[in-house]
Amino acid sequence: MASSKQTKDIKNINSYLKEVDSSASNTFGIMALANQELLDGAHSILYEIQNRSLGEKIDFSHNQNLGGESGLLWAEAWLTSIGYDISNLRLEDLLSKTEIEAIEIEVNRPLVDRIKWDRWDYIFTFGAAIMGSAADFLWGDPTKGLSKYLSDKDTLVGGWFENIHSLHHSNSPMDFQGVKMGGGDHRLRSIGHDLFGFLRGIWQIKNGNFTGGYFDHGRWHDIVEKSNQFGKPYDQMGWDEAIWYYSVHVFCDFFSSKSLPVPGFGYLAQMPYRDMRKFAHEMYSNGYNLRHMFIQGLSVGIVELIVRTYFYLKYPKYEIPKEQLLLKENEMRLLAHSLVTAFNIGKVIITKNPLNLNLPQILFTMYQFWPFIIDYYRRNDEIQIILRNLNDLECLSKEYFQKIFIIPLSTKEFGVFLSEKPILI
Repeated sequence: MASSKQTKDIKNINSYLKEVDSSASNTFGIMALANQELLDGAHSILYEIQNRSLGEKIDFSHNQNLGGESGLLWAEAWLTSIGYDISNLRLEDLLSKTEIEAIEIEVNRPLVDRIKWDRWDYIFTFGAAIMGSAADFLWGDPTKGLSKYLSDKDTLVGGWFENIHSLHHSNSPMDFQGVKMGGGDHRLRSIGHDLFGFLRGIWQIKNGNFTGGYFDHGRWHDIVEKSNQFGKPYDQMGWDEAIWYYSVHVFCDFFSSKSLPVPGFGYLAQMPYRDMRKFAHEMYSNGYNLRHMFIQGLSVGIVELIVRTYFYLKYPKYEIPKEQLLLKENEMRLLAHSLVTAFNIGKVIITKNPLNLNLPQILFTMYQFWPFIIDYYRRNDEIQIILRNLNDLECLSKEYFQKIFIIPLSTKEFGVFLSEKPILI
């Protein structure tokens, strides 16, 4: 939210720019009209010179007395002397509707111009979306496919994962499985296993003290234990050792058959709303865990790989501004991810199965969408566009005057200049 001082400054800038625009428009109008009159005169002189070559007498009666003044003051005086009212003269009075529309398109163009899409852009964008949707279809359900294979201890990879799980330290406070805390889903009830609750987990390991609780008939009951369900006390340690123990513990638990809860689900399981707790419990108990999210993320990775590889191969040596390339690449990525997300949400609605919800794909699409909207408004910021236009005019004016006054013109070039180019005051 802008402060009152900032709002006042913006209003002052807008007012100043309007005055500059009005003054510039009037100035350009006077200059353009004067140039056109002089150009007409130059054409007449050129015509007389051509007639002279045929032996006819030259008539210089159309010439105007230029006087001793120069620049805008001379243009104003001269146009007034030949009958023009320049008090309200604007550039729009001298241009056609088509010319005005072309100027408006030019000065209102975004700060970063879009690169037009071609056929191959659409083919690869939709192709990436199809491949991402296929990955979501094949591996999106935690009760089947790759997720089920990795959580099965009897499979080759599943058994190897279970061996990794067994490497973490034993008798950790986070693994308390007493009353209401035990069972295969104990990690969902122990907030330390939720990566968003890592500070709680480290604190429990450091102090050798499990803290948690459960709801019973809508009432919360705290649990505080300094020993495990078998009565064995937990060890205490320093912060550095506790951080190491915690890191190893959650790393190994990631490879267990139940893996770790999706970050945030541990807090959902402790909310006072029973439906929310039930939702989190059913999702986790059916295999919707952190490892399954990584598998779902394959759809994100496939889309990114296809679009980025195509873009890298298509624009390796193009002399295109980096901002324009980045804008087009973001457009292609956003469209492809949006299509995969739409497919996933449609699948969830049709099957009425929340286990099919591809949370990584949805979150990544949102991650792409909001910066894209912000960049859109930045590209079309009115103040920045005006400043860009003023800078362009300054640069073009310097370049044009240097070209005219530094590089001498030959007789032939001067003739072309008179007949085809506007005469600058």
